[in-house]
Amino acid sequence: MTSEHPEIRPVTYTPRSSCFRTIGITFLVLFVLGIPALFLIARVAFQIPNVRLYVTCTQHAQTISFALDRYATKNGKYPQKLDELYPDYIEDKSILLCPLDKHPDGGSSYTYTRPSLDAPGDTIILTCKRHIIFPGQPPMLVAVTKDGQVLKPTAVLPAHTKR
Repeated sequence: MTSEHPEIRPVTYTPRSSCFRTIGITFLVLFVLGIPALFLIARVAFQIPNVRLYVTCTQHAQTISFALDRYATKNGKYPQKLDELYPDYIEDKSILLCPLDKHPDGGSSYTYTRPSLDAPGDTIILTCKRHIIFPGQPPMLVAVTKDGQVLKPTAVLPAHTKR
C-alpha cells in the first residue's frame, strides 16, 4: 500500500481584478463628498423654518377649502367672508390664520375670492402670499382651488417683473 500525497504547492499571490479596488475607491469618494453634503443639507434645512410653516399654511388653506365646500352644500352659496365658517364648519379659529401672520387683525390671513356654485373646480379661491422661503427671494404663493387642490408653489412676482 503506497500512500500518495497530493503535491503541495507554495501559496502565491495572484492579483484580483481591479473591481474591488474600483469599488473601494468609489465608496471612499462617496464618503468624502457625502459627509459635507449632508452637513450642508442639514444646515440649510435648519436655517429655513419657514418651510414647516409653509406646509402648515397649505394644510390650513386646504381645511378652509373643505369647510367652504360643506358650507356651500348646506347653504346653497359660499360665505361672504371666511369668518362665517367659525364655529360651525371650522372648530379652531386659528385655522383661519397663516402661521406667519404676526399681526392678525381678528379676521382671516387668507385672501378669499368667493366663487359661484357653478364655477369650475380649478378656480382659485384661497391664497396666501406671506411665505418667503429664502431671504431676498419673492414670497411663495399658497393657492387652493375650489375642489380643494393645493397648487404647485410659485413665486409671487411684482407686477412689473417679467417671467
